[in-house]
Amino acid sequence: MHCPPRPSRTSWLAGLFFAIFGAKLWLIQACGVNTLLWDQWHEAYQFIAPLAQGQTNWSDWFAPHNGHRLLFTRLLDTAIIHWNGDWDQNLSLILNAGLHSLYAVALAYGCLRLGQIKSTGWFCLLLLPFFALPYAAENTLWGFQSQFYGLLLFSLGALAGLGFAKIFSIGWWLGLLSASLALFTMGSGFLILPVLLGVFGLRAWRTKTWDRSHWITVALIGSGLLLGLCLTLNTQVGGPSHSWGARVAALAWILAWPFEDRPIFLILTLAPLTCLALTYVRGKSAYPRAAEWVLALGGWGLLQALAIAFARTDQVNCSRYGDLFNLLPIASLASWFILDHPALWPRLPSRQQTLLAAGWSILILAGLYKTSPHDWSRVDDGNNYALWSAQARLTEAEDIRSYLLTGNSSRLGHHPEANATTNQLTDPNLQSRLPELARRPLCLSPANPSETPFIRQYQDEQFPARPWEVVWANQGTNGSGIPGRFLSQSLSPVLSQMDWAIRLEGSTNGVVANWVESGSEQKHPLALPAVGGWQSVHFATPPGPFQIEVTAANPGSLVVLGEITARGRFSYPGQTLIDQAGWLFLAGILLWCGAAIREVALAQHAGQGFRGPLALLILSGATLVFVGWFSNHFSVPQFKAALYHQCAENAQAAGHPELVWEYRQMAVRLAPENTTYRQAWHGDLPH
Repeated sequence: MHCPPRPSRTSWLAGLFFAIFGAKLWLIQACGVNTLLWDQWHEAYQFIAPLAQGQTNWSDWFAPHNGHRLLFTRLLDTAIIHWNGDWDQNLSLILNAGLHSLYAVALAYGCLRLGQIKSTGWFCLLLLPFFALPYAAENTLWGFQSQFYGLLLFSLGALAGLGFAKIFSIGWWLGLLSASLALFTMGSGFLILPVLLGVFGLRAWRTKTWDRSHWITVALIGSGLLLGLCLTLNTQVGGPSHSWGARVAALAWILAWPFEDRPIFLILTLAPLTCLALTYVRGKSAYPRAAEWVLALGGWGLLQALAIAFARTDQVNCSRYGDLFNLLPIASLASWFILDHPALWPRLPSRQQTLLAAGWSILILAGLYKTSPHDWSRVDDGNNYALWSAQARLTEAEDIRSYLLTGNSSRLGHHPEANATTNQLTDPNLQSRLPELARRPLCLSPANPSETPFIRQYQDEQFPARPWEVVWANQGTNGSGIPGRFLSQSLSPVLSQMDWAIRLEGSTNGVVANWVESGSEQKHPLALPAVGGWQSVHFATPPGPFQIEVTAANPGSLVVLGEITARGRFSYPGQTLIDQAGWLFLAGILLWCGAAIREVALAQHAGQGFRGPLALLILSGATLVFVGWFSNHFSVPQFKAALYHQCAENAQAAGHPELVWEYRQMAVRLAPENTTYRQAWHGDLPH
């Protein structure tokens, strides 16, 4: 009798990638800010600036930074600067999101193939929250954290290639390369190597045999382990010493994750993995090779937990470590799918075993939800890293832009990196390579001020500009537009894309905009936006010096000209991709719905029960409906306006009234219809 083909893993894995990628881009869209943060300012001064001047040597690429050797991160940053033209943080975040999504798919594929997990759909569905929920938002929103994703991806490649591929095969060579690169991601990059030694030891103990070819792999692993230890010991940084009691408490905190506030829950988190280890040791595992894979994942997670508890005892609650803490719960999740239940619990019926696994999964998912920020309406929640980070970076971007346009550095004193920031912002070799919000904009000024009706002293109560922002408008004394022409001075940007802020009111008839080639005076039309608030006109940078020309022939046309921001080659496509975050997530769930429908059809065709595939279809469909509803009810401008409004509240509480008005202006500019923001702004207008 012909058996129908098994459902393909491709749809499930592709859906997993797009769902995770879309979820991460949504967080970047809502809370990402295109400027540098913390260590990046020092990295810019110590590495990027010398690189721009051609003063780096090979040792600078491997130079230690806070206990790590960031070769992988420096390579990515340099590639972005080289190909894009500037250090666009949105591109860094997109790349990081892609790397983490790729790691999740590689991990799922490893568990499905090497772990011999048959229930592809259920495993992918349960794995999604470990990567889509924003409990490690620091890594998602900070481009510098590519080191974490490099560590995860290369360590997984080393485990699969060196531990499970045939020696000298392509997979083995890729594993060797991955193990080498993992050493230059984070200080704990070498920890996958003792795990590999443990895999070979367990395998030899189980089979009572030893293949001579293993000596080559073991020798290379041992050499890499010694190199990793030397690299790490030579980069140790000073810090507070902690007692062993504090370190043990920190370890229990990590092992209980995602129930970190209740260490006793480590029993629940580790129970399936412990059962799998006991089954393997007793020789009763039906899939010993699969058990070795999952136990190796668990061992790797345990070593990472030990390293963090020992070296970062007082920082275990930092958001960034969540992407390492999840290794043990994921290994426990995989354990449920390969445990030889009859050997462990011969008197426990299969149905009860399934219910036990489902109950454990529900508890872990509830823990993930609890440890993740989920009330996004409370923008004043200081425990929500994403919201706190967004507000901190929005204020930093405003302060930097104010300094660049006014020369007043007093506002930079609000930031811990103030001195270093000032150095970078005034470095001519570095300025053009910084992200757009840390770079001086191209401010328009008329070539012949006496011949244009456009004035600079313009302020609009409905769509305000910031006090230091250079804005020109053809506004008359009665508020209406004055017919006339604006021709800017010559501009010569170095980046390949331009975004021009402009606002039109009244009639657009007779309003024409061009960029004009300097010298030949040949005109090229620019597409103007519709009437309304501040909008952006995007165009490719002309090949040589040029001028902006705007003609308003209709007295009823009010034209407001804002700043021009130069952007890199891939900055605009990157922003467009971020704006499609919801659609990417929906695409992933749609792929799952299609795969679930196919599984139901295959089960019916084979005369098998289809309750499991049908449940998968129902859950996938419910997720699809929820995401669709959420996408229709979430507005990024409204969310950003709420963040700016909270920035104003924070500035007022901190005793900086000169900043309150500016932040309230931005809230009104992004959400002009919000009466609460407008009333607060009018109440804080300077008298």
